[in-house]
Amino acid sequence: MNVAEAVGLQEFDQIRAHAEPGGAAVTRLSRSVGKIPHATSLNALTSLDVERAYAEARRLDRLEESGNPRGPLHGVPILVKDNIDVAGLPTTNGSAANDGLPAQSDAIVIRRLRRAGALIIGKTNMDELALGVTGANSRYPRTLNAWDQHRLPGGSSGGSAVALAAGAAEGALGTDTGGSVRTPAAFNGVTALRPTSGLISLEGVTPLSPRFDTVGPMGRDIRTVERLLGVLSKPLRGQRTALTAYPHGDHDRPLRGLRIGIPEAHFFSSADPDVAAVVMTAANQFVTLGATLVDVVLDGAERASATTSTMMLADGYSFHKDLVDADPRVIDPAVQERIELGRDVTVSEYRDALDWMSTWSDRVTGTFESADLLLVPTTPMVAPRIGEDDRELDTVRRVTQFTFPWSLACVPALQLPCGLASDMPVGMQLVSPRGSDVSLLRVAALYERETLWNDAFHTLNAHLFPGAASDFEGSSS
Repeated sequence: MNVAEAVGLQEFDQIRAHAEPGGAAVTRLSRSVGKIPHATSLNALTSLDVERAYAEARRLDRLEESGNPRGPLHGVPILVKDNIDVAGLPTTNGSAANDGLPAQSDAIVIRRLRRAGALIIGKTNMDELALGVTGANSRYPRTLNAWDQHRLPGGSSGGSAVALAAGAAEGALGTDTGGSVRTPAAFNGVTALRPTSGLISLEGVTPLSPRFDTVGPMGRDIRTVERLLGVLSKPLRGQRTALTAYPHGDHDRPLRGLRIGIPEAHFFSSADPDVAAVVMTAANQFVTLGATLVDVVLDGAERASATTSTMMLADGYSFHKDLVDADPRVIDPAVQERIELGRDVTVSEYRDALDWMSTWSDRVTGTFESADLLLVPTTPMVAPRIGEDDRELDTVRRVTQFTFPWSLACVPALQLPCGLASDMPVGMQLVSPRGSDVSLLRVAALYERETLWNDAFHTLNAHLFPGAASDFEGSSS
């Protein structure tokens, strides 16, 4: 299906042409809406609800003029991954096997966003059934990387990341089972959080592996991600709300007292040298802010990745078996290959995986006795070129080897851009104990503010996408 036809680009142009000037919310919406044609050219979008978004923006402006209080996301334009229900828009999961009927109601996360004043613009493209990193599916054309259309966008929330990089929204929702918000955010130079498991409702979200599935807030800066999390999250019983030793710094060294663990084995030793060097430079920038780097030993990361894959694919096949068995020819062949691996997982193998999950979680928890958070690359490489591997399965394993382990441990993992290699974005992950999501974001915000990397990426985006620089000013209001 042609993406321009799917999103109704002709009708969209008519709506935009007749949009009346308005207050702050309408102006803010128009700034993002102006980038939708470019995001569509990158196959990042699947459906639009711009007319409703403008109507809501005008309502918000009237409320503000009347002196009513603003919600925490007042007038913030948001895009939503196509496996999350938005009333009136189809939830296709990127699959031609899906009936494509409009959802009857909003997912809980969408209801929370609307109540907070967010403007839902539309939905974003994804890897089929949320399995993959290539942006390919059987329903729409492949999503293209926003920085280099000959490279992979990452996935499975590739459409959300690409649309953000193109300036078509200030924030977005993706989902993350094994790295699905983190890898595309890394490949496209934006920010994304895999939150503590269970922190955000999954009602109205198509499952892949409920044990690992999360909704992940994404943004063009840390502040947007933090505000999204504040609206979307729910209290968790028995979970800590701050880092073990949250820094008590001063003006010159705001992170004084923070201990950042560096697990060299696997995470740095397996990364491309230029990527590892960029991430270590970022780690040393934390030192200039007062933090201390400490070596930590975390054995078993490779097995953790393999274990995550075993459980995720077994769960995915269990949920989608009727769909994939009905007519395998409808499903993208690479997705079919992966999901059939789940069919072959035995009860004994799954039980062993559960045992190792417990062991790994204990190991990760143990590292937080000597470190407050961990710092690793998000991916071992910058976005690979399309067709670089003979099999997509090999690509998935390469790209996700640094993200799967944190999914298995159910801990929060934040991807944020930290530099460039081969003129492409490099991302790093900050990982902290369960329930410390807010503190993690505040630490990252200090890094973003002091290093100005966010400004640098927006300057580059302004070169790639004329006019995009102005979006940064609106994203933190």
